[in-house]
Amino acid sequence: MPTLSEIQAARGPLPASLSIWTGYLFGRASQQCRAHFNALVEPLGIQGRHFGLLAVLGEGIPLSQVDLGERLGIDRNTIVLLLDDLQGLSLVIRDRDPQDRRAHLVTLTDKGRDVLEKSTKMARRTNEEVLSPLSSEERELLHRLMSRLF
Repeated sequence: MPTLSEIQAARGPLPASLSIWTGYLFGRASQQCRAHFNALVEPLGIQGRHFGLLAVLGEGIPLSQVDLGERLGIDRNTIVLLLDDLQGLSLVIRDRDPQDRRAHLVTLTDKGRDVLEKSTKMARRTNEEVLSPLSSEERELLHRLMSRLF
């Protein structure tokens, strides 16, 4: 499993012509976070793209595939593929919605809750390590500013 330093080194220095663009910096930071988080959760059998689904389902409300996609901004086809992955790992269950037989409600299994708990710790670790050059005040400010964009 590569360390954060190894991930950063593999990406090389920021190109000066692009480092002036905030959007590029967002993308680069996002790539770095994803790569580090994926390396951390790989032993759990998931990828970062699965974490959002697990986290939303961890709120304890069974949701339809359509609702999950809308909440996460993921198209229907991709949601089905991600849920197929999670169901194949026995992390989620899809049951027919008693109110709409065309829809499926998705819930976490006990194993899914366990993987969510472990991967949440990995998400915290990723935040801590990626944001380590910033003070706690700077981290809070960055989070507040980023939250305002959405």
